[in-house]
Amino acid sequence: MKFKNILKKILLFAVLTFLTGCGSLIKQPAPIITYYQLDYSPEISNTVPINKTILIKQFFINGTYDRDAIMYSDEKYKCNYYPYKQWISTPQDMITESFRRDFMKSGAFKGVITPGQLLKP
Repeated sequence: MKFKNILKKILLFAVLTFLTGCGSLIKQPAPIITYYQLDYSPEISNTVPINKTILIKQFFINGTYDRDAIMYSDEKYKCNYYPYKQWISTPQDMITESFRRDFMKSGAFKGVITPGQLLKP
């Protein structure tokens, strides 16, 4: 009789543990990831075009900051990353592309190229 009571308690404990574990199997909506990009309105003044082509090299940004996750700091010497807020592209790429775009729009140079364009025939 005592054995049956112990067996019932073990079985009840196993069933409750199983049901508790299954509670996490209920489908939860995935967290929404919000994407951000750098954007600004450059002041393009009337410039006299230079008959030269300018090469815009890839900007270098320290690896701590050049990642998809957006970093923040709320204490000195401590940084964290937002888990669901990301850059649409790495800051290094966004800054390089913004400079290329704005130099082209300015009309200040005969041409604006990037290192990748040098490889194209």
